Amino acid sequence: METLLEMRQKLDEIDTQITELYEKRMEICGQVADYKIKNGKKVLDRTRENEKLASVSAMATNDFNKKGIRELFEQLMSMSRKLQYQKLSQEGVLGRLPFIELDELNVEGARVVFQGVEGAYSQAAMEKFFGSGQKNFHVPTFRDAMVAIEEGTADYAVLPIENSTAGAVDQVYDLLVEFENYIVGEVILPVRHQLAGLPGVKISQIKRVYSHPQGLMQSARFLDNYGDWEQISVANTAVAAKKVLEEKNPEQAAVCSEYAAKLYGLEILEQLPDVDMIFVPIGGGGLIAGLAYAVKNLRPQCRIIGVQAAGAPSMAESLKEGKIITLSSVDTVADGIKVKTPGDLMFDMCREYVDEVVTVSEGEIASAILTVLEKQKLVAEGAGAVGIAAAMYHK
Repeated sequence: METLLEMRQKLDEIDTQITELYEKRMEICGQVADYKIKNGKKVLDRTRENEKLASVSAMATNDFNKKGIRELFEQLMSMSRKLQYQKLSQEGVLGRLPFIELDELNVEGARVVFQGVEGAYSQAAMEKFFGSGQKNFHVPTFRDAMVAIEEGTADYAVLPIENSTAGAVDQVYDLLVEFENYIVGEVILPVRHQLAGLPGVKISQIKRVYSHPQGLMQSARFLDNYGDWEQISVANTAVAAKKVLEEKNPEQAAVCSEYAAKLYGLEILEQLPDVDMIFVPIGGGGLIAGLAYAVKNLRPQCRIIGVQAAGAPSMAESLKEGKIITLSSVDTVADGIKVKTPGDLMFDMCREYVDEVVTVSEGEIASAILTVLEKQKLVAEGAGAVGIAAAMYHK
């Protein structure tokens, strides 16, 4: 049997070969860039990349290696694109490159797309950023908005990426990885929900409420007062308002914005209270640090409660000790926050902006996952359910 030293020597030899082959590959990628400059070809060929990823993955001998090969080649292709963009920039063939420094965005005559229907919060965010006179249109899905930019039917898209109550909008993050579109600006929009119904309807008549899943979660404290109401998720809050209007059922209401309610001729049945407490999952601390900083600047009185699994309380223990602690082991169903050591900067920001960090048990997390499935018809990952668990069990 070979010794550890002998096996490591073999790995060193293989790594040397990999490095040599990588440099050969990048040399050819540079030649590809020269060809594209000469012939006016765009850098990203999504069909070619998907075919390549499928073919190289198929060469692997087991599922673990298939996944690893795919991730390796995704990174190789990313480095290839960076080299090609670099050469295009050097040659002055700018086109729509990913990183170009601008003093300001050119929005004159630009077309802006947002997801949803008229009255969506995304439309309000668009008007706040671009102004009310901007050319715009709406599409059904986040993906459709990304496609509109890629195909050139829109110059900009307005999409939600973070929510101070419900956290990251994961689907948009996934699309940013998939598409070669880039964040060029941001706007923070206060979300103030209303309970809206048909004109003349009383709140005692309501039996069913529609809204976006995050709208329902953000309004959970109010809706819990009406436990017999059926809560149904739809694409967004404006779709909920439109549905109530079109179906003309006096037993239905929508959790939506005041703008959407007015647009669709609904009456405000109840103005839902502003958020006074936010539960945020904590892993390494990046999400809660960013949200806490933003929220405390907007609403200093709002309490920020960090939540960790009892089996992975790295931030809770670190704050308790007044210094960063590395746990010897972590064990929780909440894989997304299974972190042994919090980040240095995140630890400092949590100490300054987070009011309290609590932990929830595995049983409490499981109960929260089941509750979200039953009430919202959504499957929540453990890390996404810890905040709900903390609220359910009054942490």
